[in-house]
Formats: sequence, C-alpha cells, structure tokens
Amino acid sequence: DGKAGTIEFGPSSLVLPQSRAEFSGTPGQRLNVKLESRDLNELRTAVTFPEALHGGAISFEGSVSGALNDPRIEGHASARAVVWGKELIDSLAGDFDATGNLLRVRNAIVAWGALQATGSGSLGLGKWKTGDNSVLTADLQIANADTRKLLALTGNTGVRFSGTLGAKAQFTGTLGDPHATADLTIAKGEIYGEPYDSGTAHAQYLNSGAQVLTGTIVAGAKRASVSARFDHAPGPALAGKLTYSVASNTMALNQLALLRKLEPDIGGNAIVKADGAIDIGPGRVTVLDLNADVVITALAAGGKNFGDAHLITTTRNGILTARFDSNAVKATIHGDGTMKLAGDYPLEAKVTFADVKLNAVEAALNPQTLRKNETFDGSIAGDMTLSGPAAKPDLLTATFNITEFELRPLPAAGQGPRIQTLVLRNDGPLRLSLARSVVRVESARLRGPETNLDISGTVSLNQRAPLNLRMSGHINLALAHTLNEDLTSSGDLEVDGSVRGSYDQPDLSGIAELRRGEFHYADFANGLTNANGAFLFSGTRVTIQTFAAETGGGKVTLAGFAALTGSVVGFRVEAKARQVRIRYPEGVSSLSDADITLTGTSERSEASGKVTIRRISVNPKSDAASILARSVEPVRTPAARTGLAANLNLDIQIETAPDVAFETSVAQSVQADASLRLRGTATSPALLGRINVTQGEMMVFGNKYIINQGSVSFVNPAKIDPILNVDLETKSRGVDVILTISGPIGKLNVSYRSDPPLQFGDIVALLATGRTPDNGTLAGTGGSQAFQQLGASTLIGQAIAAPAPGRLQRFFGVSRIKIDPQLTGITGTPEARLTVEQQITPNILFTYVSNVTNTSSQLIRVEWDFDRAWGAILTREENGYVGLDFAYKKRFK
Repeated sequence: DGKAGTIEFGPSSLVLPQSRAEFSGTPGQRLNVKLESRDLNELRTAVTFPEALHGGAISFEGSVSGALNDPRIEGHASARAVVWGKELIDSLAGDFDATGNLLRVRNAIVAWGALQATGSGSLGLGKWKTGDNSVLTADLQIANADTRKLLALTGNTGVRFSGTLGAKAQFTGTLGDPHATADLTIAKGEIYGEPYDSGTAHAQYLNSGAQVLTGTIVAGAKRASVSARFDHAPGPALAGKLTYSVASNTMALNQLALLRKLEPDIGGNAIVKADGAIDIGPGRVTVLDLNADVVITALAAGGKNFGDAHLITTTRNGILTARFDSNAVKATIHGDGTMKLAGDYPLEAKVTFADVKLNAVEAALNPQTLRKNETFDGSIAGDMTLSGPAAKPDLLTATFNITEFELRPLPAAGQGPRIQTLVLRNDGPLRLSLARSVVRVESARLRGPETNLDISGTVSLNQRAPLNLRMSGHINLALAHTLNEDLTSSGDLEVDGSVRGSYDQPDLSGIAELRRGEFHYADFANGLTNANGAFLFSGTRVTIQTFAAETGGGKVTLAGFAALTGSVVGFRVEAKARQVRIRYPEGVSSLSDADITLTGTSERSEASGKVTIRRISVNPKSDAASILARSVEPVRTPAARTGLAANLNLDIQIETAPDVAFETSVAQSVQADASLRLRGTATSPALLGRINVTQGEMMVFGNKYIINQGSVSFVNPAKIDPILNVDLETKSRGVDVILTISGPIGKLNVSYRSDPPLQFGDIVALLATGRTPDNGTLAGTGGSQAFQQLGASTLIGQAIAAPAPGRLQRFFGVSRIKIDPQLTGITGTPEARLTVEQQITPNILFTYVSNVTNTSSQLIRVEWDFDRAWGAILTREENGYVGLDFAYKKRFK
C-alpha cells in the first residue's frame, strides 16, 4: 500500500539448509513470526549466539509489533541439546516480552540431566543494551542439581565438592551492584574427600563482591555449624578474603575420612571451635587471623591410648599466641608460643615435657609393629625451643635439652631382680640442636652398669644420606634383653665406629669386640659361655673376624659375614663345634661334633652340614621304660612363629662315630649305629633315617634284658615320628621272658611271651614288682631282711605303675595295675597282691587279683552295668567258688 507506506505479507517463508522462518503480517504494525533452526551458524550474520547446538534445535514463536526502530517482541522460545560451557543442556524454554528498555521472562524452565530449574524475572535495558545500571529482579528455584556439573559450568573444576543441591534464590539490584539471597540444601556428597549426609545454608551476595554463608553440615552423629563471608577480589579467579567461624559437637575421629587416610586405626573424640580470616590469592593462602579451641580426648592409634590434648590459639594485633597441654605417651607436655601473622610468619615456641614413657613413644612411632610383651621401659624429661620463619621450615632452628633419660629392661619370666638394676641413664644433659634442617648431637653421654657410651655427629632432615654419627664406648650385653625377650645375655661389647648414609642403606665402619659373653635363648638347653670375638663393619656388611665360645663343655667357633640390601639381611655363617654335650631329651646326654653352615637371607635361609655323635649317656635315675613312657606323651605343637626361625630350612646329616660309646646304668655293652637327616624348618623339623642296635643289655621296669635286636626308623618327611622295633629277653631258672616293643612311638604295641609259657598275670607280676629271675619265689624268701627287700620291691613297682594309666595301656594293654603289699598272709608269710583292671566296654569292667606268692590263689571279678540302676557282678573267689550278685542302685536326696 504505497499511499499508506506499508507492506502486508501473506503466509511467507524463508528456508535455509538447516533453518526455516515463517512470517505473515505488516512490518511496523504487527508481524507474526515462527523460527526454527538446527544450525546456529546460519543465523550468526543476523543474531550473535555465544554457544552451539549438539544435534538439537532452537525455536521461537511470537510477534513483533510497533515501529521498526522501537519494536516490541513477545512470544515463546525453546531450545534442545544446547552446548554451554562444554556442558550439554537438555532443554530450555520460556515466555518473554522485550522492548527497548525492558526484558521480562516468565515460566522459564531448564532441564539438565536430573536438574530441574524454574524461574521468572526482568532486566532493564537502554536502547536494547544492558549496562551496570540495568535493574535486575528474578526468582529462581533449583532441584536435583549436581554440584560437580555446576562447578564445571562456572570453570571451577579444581574445587572438590559433590552432592545434590536444591535452592530458592531471589535477585535484586543492578547488574553493576547485584544483591542475592538464597536458601540452599545439599545431600549425600563429599567435601574434599570428607563425606556428609546433609547440609542447609542461607547465602547472601552483597555489594562489592561480598558473599555471606551460614549453615550446618551433618554426617552421621557429627554436626558442624559454619558461618563465612567471602569478599571477592576483582577478576574471575577465586580470590579474596574469607572470614569464617566453625563450631562442632563431639566427633569421633575414626569417622573422619581425612584422618583415617593418615592413620587407619585412629581413635578418640574431638570438639572444635574456631574463627578467623584468610586471604586467598592465585596459588597462595595467607592467614590473617586465627582463634581456636580444640579439645581431643582418648586419642588412640595402633592399639595404644595416647591420652588427651588441648590447644588454644588467640590473635591480637597480628600476633598469634598458642598454648598446648597434653598427657600423650603417658607424659606431661606443655607448650607456649607466638607467631606473627605477616611476612614469613616468625615463630617463637617452647615445649616442656616430663615423664615421657619410652615404650609409649615406640608405640607412637611404630604403631604397626607393636610387641605383645614389652621388654623395656624408661622415661625422658626436658624441653625444646623452636624459632624461625614458619613459612620456611628449612630456616627453623631448635634446641633440645634432655635433662633426664632412663632406659631399663623389664624382667621376663624366670629372671631375677638383677635385670632391673641394668639401668641406662644420661651423664649430664643430652643436648641436640637443629639448624638449616640439620640435627647436631652436641652432647650425649650414657652411663650404666658396665656401660659407657658417647655419641656425636649430625642427622640431616632433607638429604638423601642424612646420617653422620659416631659412637664409642662399652655396652653391657645384659641390655640385649630389651631387643629380644627370649634372650638373656651378659658380657661386654666394646664399640668404636661410625654410621653414615641413609636409614635404609646405612654405611657402617668400625669394630666391635666381644669379651666374656654369655648367651642363653629360651627353650634351648645349651647356651654360649666365655664368648670372645671381633666384628668388622664396612658399608652394609659385617664380617666375623674371630669368634670362639664354649657350650656343653666343648668349643664353638664362627666365621662368616652378614650384609644388608634394602630391608633384607643376607648372611653366610660357618659354625664348628667340637666335643659339645647336649642334654635332650630329659635324662639323655650326647657328646658330638658338628660342622654347620647357615646361608640365606632374613626372609629365607638354610642350615646344612653334618653332626657326628661320639657318646650317649642316660641318667642313672631313668630306665628304658620311663624314657619310652615320656616319649609317648603328646608332642607339644609349637606356636606359629614368624621371622628367621620360621623360614629356616634344615638339611643336616646326623651320624654316629665308629667308636661311639653308650654310657648308662640301665644299658651296658650297647652297640649301635645311626644315619639320620634332619629336614623341615626350625619350628617344624622332620627326621629321616634309621638307628640300629646290634647288641647290649637294658633295664626295663627294674629287670635286666638282653637286646636281641632293635631299630628306630624315621620315615615321616613331615615331622619327627619314630617307629620302634625292639626285642628284649631275660632268663631265670630255666624260664625265658621275651618283651617285644614295636610300632609308632605314639601307639606302641607291647607283647610278652615266655618259655615255658606263663600266665599273663605272672609275667606282669614279674615285671612290675621288680622280681628278677634269680630272686626265687616270694614265698620262699624269709627273715626280716627278705621282708624289707619285698616291701621296697613292691613299693618301687607301685611307683612305676601308678603315675599314668595311659602309659600302662600302651605297655600292658590294661587300664590299671595295683600292687598291694601285705605284712602277713594266711600262711604267716609276707604276701603281695597284684590287681589288674581292664575296662572292656563303658559298661563292663574286668578285674583280676593274684597272690604273687601263690599263683593258685586268684580272684576274678566281672561287673556289668545294665543301666544306671541295675547291674550284675560275677565273682570267682580265691577258694574256687563262683557267685553271681545283682545290684540295684537308688540315690536318696
């Protein structure tokens, strides 16, 4: 319409490859527009879009009215799959109304994963442009927001904060001076690795970039209240001043993930109250103010309780003052100090300590290697001063002044009070100093009974080879008990050497001389006496220059070396023993020579060589039966051990010398030879081979037997399990009695036979009462002297038979043997009765009683319990009569 100066469009469209616009109406009056695009680059020549699409689309449907130079645009806009800040937004939609001076948004909806956000607001414009004076109003609601995605969207990817966020926020002010308030909720996340359950907060964004936050964090039973104000510095980086206040309830330390990472088995409780201010800048944090009150109770680690601690800090005029009190490691510890909160934080502090228990300090330093039985105790007291710039630890200086030092071993079982007198104390103050990360031992003298040590040198804290120490003096070897509770020792060790290098690879040099040493280890029958030797140290290697000692009346010499590689000790030691007596088992003593070589490492080693037995003696108070009886007792299973003994493999040949001698009052003219090999480990040995006995005489239960033949075989490769096969024979007045012992030592088979044949009771009486064949019959002995001999014989037999029914079952096949000596019998002569019992079944008991002076006088009794009430007793009397009785049992309460 040229006259009106207008152009009216009917239904029209503009089509591009990925975009389409439809419009109709009159520009300048009202133009209806519908736009959809799948590629924003096609529209950038007309409109600037900061982001892009990711397979989605952007659309608008609305109208443009008013003059072309001041139009009014209103309608509904939406977008799908929009990339913003490298994050993919699922959808955005909303209604808006825009003029040259105002933009209003209504019913805005954002979907981003699980996040749902709704809101409305307005923004003032000036000729379609925004400025610092543009008025802003908005209401926003957010639900199910992933905080990690929000931080990534704002570029703060280094902040370790996770959880699900919900918020209600209001915005007012202008773009140049915005104001905001928000109520926040957070659930199920982590703050720098520390998990929490929930949190609530009220946040404010004030003018000049100030941000205020107050809230509460809850994690299980833990609760902390936080208030903070952050004054943001100009610029996009996270920089500015943070003012904070924190208060917690009583929190269990083992429920704090950050502390568990440092010490997995930490225990105790803590209450924290703190406030202060810090300045945050790019790559730096500066403390401006710090006031704190921290209380820790029942602090524990590694199974040890370290007591309580209390720290108070206050700040005034830029000076931080701290006070610390603790009873950790069973001590009284107090500290005071000041630090200027400027520059390099110059520090002045002093700590005094008294009654510090050394075994508690060991537990604190090595919580993973605690000993069940502590072998030493002691205490120290003194003070420490510290000064220098806290921001530069390498420039800190410190002095240690230990006025009291005491180390004393604790006595083990069986040790007398003398071990408690071996106290090591300081001779004058122990002084150490720290400067430029180097600890210098200025004065260290230790004195004790027959002990005199001087230590000097330095230890660097920041070098790869920190050690440079020298030690000289005498050490009383009785102090070795503090290193191993199973070891008792005495003697003198003179030391003159130095230690350089690192802790894991020390470089040793010097010599140690042993004089008049004695060593005894638990469960070992033999110890070392009169030990003398010299040991050379070079690098990580120690060489046995000379070593000689006495044990079991013989001589022992050692030669070899040991070397440290990393944390593993390698060694090769050759031991030669000559004419050494060993008393094992009880009542048996052997004299032997040995050449043993010990090689390997502390993790795996082997003992190999040869042992030659030259003489065997048996205690005169023992006989073969008592020795065998002890041998069939259950073998004690050694407790599982770790360390050198558990990983020591054995390969030792044991032989008898050609002229081996057996010395015993219960065995004469014994000839035997042995060829054995000791295998297995030191804690679980095994023996293979055979011992052959070719001739000799032996006392068994007081009777002399001729050894027809005998052998002891060891065939079990897993343990020491001897198998016996021995034939013993005795003869008297034309009667031969043969005793055969065979089978494994834990289940021996013992059988008796005689020629001419005798009843079992007669044979048992012969063995148990001690009657030898040349004594004649008991009935035939007379006179007071014979009677005294009879009583002694029967009593000895009773003592042999009574102690252990389990042994009788193995040797005689019976449950109980009893010998009852009587002063006179019916005939007026001394008598002795032999009672043999056999529990055939749990309900049937067989009893046999015989007069050893008259074999025709016998009593046989059989008891049969049908149940708890009824039973039957069958008896064959000494006069030959047989009777049957029935018994009824009733208990009256």
